[in-house]
Amino acid sequence: MRRIALIACACLLVAGCETMPQRAERPAAYAFQPADSAQRNPLARSVTYTCEDTSTVSFTEGESFVLVAFNSGTQMRLQRRGDRYGEQPYEFLRRGDEGQLHSSGRSFRCRVK
Repeated sequence: MRRIALIACACLLVAGCETMPQRAERPAAYAFQPADSAQRNPLARSVTYTCEDTSTVSFTEGESFVLVAFNSGTQMRLQRRGDRYGEQPYEFLRRGDEGQLHSSGRSFRCRVK
């Protein structure tokens, strides 16, 4: 009887070691990533303004910001706030082909390049 019990245990152990068929792996979950600023609308109009102090302001339609490159080499991104971009001490007001750049208490007229 003891021998039969040992054989039964051995059979159970061998059966437990048998490999199960592998299931197909699930595809990896992808995290949502917002569009990169490089993926802009190719039909959007981009405009560059040159200011009296030689600073430049780059504007792209549909964007919520403007990029300012000051004549000192400093670059800044100003967020849109109503009809203005940025807030004191750095602001840009855009009106068609003209604009006004306010920088540290000084004001400069800007025109489309």
